[in-house]
Amino acid sequence: MATSADSEYTLLEEVLPAYVSVAKYLAPSKAAVAHGIPKRDLENATYYSSLSCELLRLQSLLPNYTRSESQIQALSYVLNLFERRLNRTKLPNRAYKDLEHNALRSLQQMLLKFGNKPCSGSHFKDILCLTSYQPSNRARILKRIADLNLALECTGNSTILVFPKRKPPFAKVPELANIAHRIFCSHYQSCGCDAPGKHQSVKLCLKMSQHLRPNAIKEARFEMVLSTSVENQPWKEGEIQVLDAPKSIEPTQSQAPQPPKVAQRKIRFASGTKFERPLTPSAPEDQILVGNICQEIGKVRARLHFLADGGRLRFLKPSRQQIHALNGGKFVTLHDLITGNKFNGLLQKDKYTLAYLVADSILKLYSGRWLKKKWSKQHICFLVRPENQSRPDISFPYLSAQWADPSPCTEEDKYLVHPHQSIQSLGIVLLEIATGTPIESRREGEQHPDLDLEIAEEMLSEFRNKSSSYSPDHILAIETCLNPNQIFERCKTAEDVRWCLYENVVQPLRRIIDGFKVHELYPDTIHTLSVPKSAGPPPIESNELPQASVKEPLEDLEMGTEKKFQERESEMGLLINSGSAIATSKWFEDLYTIVHPLLGETPQRPVRIAILDSGIDLPGTTKLAFKDRLQWKDFTTPESKVAVDLCGHGTHAAGLLLKVAINAMIYVGRITRDGKDFNPSQISEAIRYAHEIWQVDIITMSYGRKERDPKIARAIENATSHSNSSPERGPAIIFAAASNDGNRHQIKWPARADRVICVHATDGDGNNSFSPNPQPGKDFATVGLTVLSYWPIHLHAGEKEVTRFGEVWKDGTSFSTPIAAGVAAIILEYCRPRLMKYARKDNPRELEIDTDAIETLSSIEGMKKVLGMMAEPTLGYRCLIPWNLLHASLSEITICELILDKLR
Repeated sequence: MATSADSEYTLLEEVLPAYVSVAKYLAPSKAAVAHGIPKRDLENATYYSSLSCELLRLQSLLPNYTRSESQIQALSYVLNLFERRLNRTKLPNRAYKDLEHNALRSLQQMLLKFGNKPCSGSHFKDILCLTSYQPSNRARILKRIADLNLALECTGNSTILVFPKRKPPFAKVPELANIAHRIFCSHYQSCGCDAPGKHQSVKLCLKMSQHLRPNAIKEARFEMVLSTSVENQPWKEGEIQVLDAPKSIEPTQSQAPQPPKVAQRKIRFASGTKFERPLTPSAPEDQILVGNICQEIGKVRARLHFLADGGRLRFLKPSRQQIHALNGGKFVTLHDLITGNKFNGLLQKDKYTLAYLVADSILKLYSGRWLKKKWSKQHICFLVRPENQSRPDISFPYLSAQWADPSPCTEEDKYLVHPHQSIQSLGIVLLEIATGTPIESRREGEQHPDLDLEIAEEMLSEFRNKSSSYSPDHILAIETCLNPNQIFERCKTAEDVRWCLYENVVQPLRRIIDGFKVHELYPDTIHTLSVPKSAGPPPIESNELPQASVKEPLEDLEMGTEKKFQERESEMGLLINSGSAIATSKWFEDLYTIVHPLLGETPQRPVRIAILDSGIDLPGTTKLAFKDRLQWKDFTTPESKVAVDLCGHGTHAAGLLLKVAINAMIYVGRITRDGKDFNPSQISEAIRYAHEIWQVDIITMSYGRKERDPKIARAIENATSHSNSSPERGPAIIFAAASNDGNRHQIKWPARADRVICVHATDGDGNNSFSPNPQPGKDFATVGLTVLSYWPIHLHAGEKEVTRFGEVWKDGTSFSTPIAAGVAAIILEYCRPRLMKYARKDNPRELEIDTDAIETLSSIEGMKKVLGMMAEPTLGYRCLIPWNLLHASLSEITICELILDKLR
């Protein structure tokens, strides 16, 4: 017998095609977007495009309906919304006046008369009444549909699981991991030292890379921390390089040993930089067969480097590079962080990152020698560095293990509900990461795996119903691990299980962190950008909007900033474009691999940056990924509470800030609706608000005008002046775009103002084609040609190249300016805590710290000096090269000394 929930589902299923057809009819076509949408129609186009996307998404997700409580409630809200809109129209043949949703049921009967004919959007446009002009009504319509989509994405229905049949991208990883563990076990079991078992612990780094060509993987490296018998050095950093090659033949006395042949494709476990030694093994004379491993480890004071080849373990030449700074550090477990209430202070981004790292590594270690069948958060640990005893390094989780053979299954294991306890443990740990609540707090008796499974399911249900900020992909990953019927009835081998974990646990978590660019987490996986066919937005018609509420005339301000250029048709033009794309990609790759690893974890007081632009409208799951790092205020429409961006300019610029300043808080101020019309009063108020209310450290403005404006100039002077600062609020550092007029016109104002840092645009090699002539000794330049960043979904139709992350390529000083501001944020984040650390009395170098010099760093003058230290003159521009100053080859105290000398 059909329930009311079934009836409502059927009703929505049968009327939805009409709503989809109307939304498609109202949404602007690709041709209209390509030719430019008039300014007066931008808000309508944005709404109808978003409505069309959400309804099409609902149509594809509706088969996932499983009658869960959240789905029933969300579906009911959508039907009630549609019903209220229908009641405003004269819908004929209302024959269901005594039933709930009588107007929708009449529409249902009307649609049945059409049979299999497609619905006409023009016919139903006036009937469905989706053309609301009230912003609050539009926001409510989109929210109701989006909430239902979210509930449908987060379903326990096993039909949504993916069971692929192709070869897995991690085919060799478990095998190579087992080889490494087995070889070490054999050596430790025969070491014959005086303290057997006391130093056989190991901590395996879980930050693993991704490679998707299984047939070419012939080698893997595992980073680990080994316990030792040395009294003053209980832990020692090392790595093992495992070759999947035929067994090597031991050399005779008359035959020189030959280095093993290494395949070209390799797996790198844990992050790396461009300064590491290559993967090719050391020369034969630097390879030593391991004998008594305990004694030989004690002889090495540097980073250990092993090679496993053909069942043999060899010492390779040690490395002086200590990546994890173990001296004076200690380890703290995930259990300690969660139970000690230290976990809730993490940003959502950090929690998602940790969840992904754990799931990805457990997938590769599943059913192997490293992982216990019943593991928990007590086996996940982090290094607490000596200089920051209160905050562990969450970005490098470790798995605590033993050099011992795995224990066999017991008789009791056969009677547990979940057939694979290691995967149940993964689901519980992912749930504890999401909620910040230890499962022990819900136990009422003795610990038992089946009872823990019941508790975890209750916690997941509560979390799903109460939390408004969770990701459906995160819930899917947890549900997959906790529900044994999801996978294991259809998976008979360990490889099958890994595949399903990969598709339904690891990949969903990967999609979340893809929102804030996975190369922030894995610099070694960055690939060269493909060359875009076009890097400019479609032109927007300059029809003026009525400004009845504005008492003063709008000035001739413009977004100087965005480079609009025609697609390069000639072969030479495409080669130039290709070179710019590759050079820009290389600049970002060096930033990610050299500079970002030096920053460490998110500081207690992040750098604050205000970006004054056209707003922000991030695509897809990117909104959720950056939720903790973004704040918003609309200075054009103060009563607006919804973050929007009608032209995409602000979204692209803000996306670059999020990528460069990876730990900064971003405050978005909307000062223009279309990137053309500006009100000086609104701009000056935005500058004041950013400085006094948001208390930002940096302000970036990608607009310009011909003449100086006194209101804006006064606001800039107040924001950058030391006399207007306080102990809680220092002076702000302001960046502005130079313009894209080349040598035809001078630099726009306020970029040419004395209290502003002017930014020009180049590619990664310093080449420039449209920036104006620089002001000698004053201006800076950074990448602004063919830069990739986010773009609003409703504007994707006008772009020829959109990546799967919702990104497009753009040119202009508009986009080099937020990048330069992000570099300044990196300088502040790196220098502030380290300068204060060396200012303490226990400073080992007795570095003389000048308090005034530290304050100068946060001013326009001081920032120009430090930026000049990392700049290289190219064609008259001072091009910013951050790794000229921030580099792993320089110690922290050396960098601090260089900066202090410059600031004094």
